[in-house]
Amino acid sequence: MKMMVQSSLLETVHSLEFLQKIQRSLGSSTIALFALFDDHGSERLEPSGTGTLVVIRNRYYILTAAHVC
Repeated sequence: MKMMVQSSLLETVHSLEFLQKIQRSLGSSTIALFALFDDHGSERLEPSGTGTLVVIRNRYYILTAAHVC
């Protein structure tokens, strides 16, 4: 499975070096995500999932699963 994902990503990014940078970045920083809800005038935070902070060419992204809001 890992090899199939790698080849698919490689076709998308067109660079093995770029793909390797992404792979190294994925495990470097997992963060908790929270959703802010308005509960009839009072705000509350609820855990929403986790994401991985990824830095690519000095730009910051949070990579999450599709179900994370």
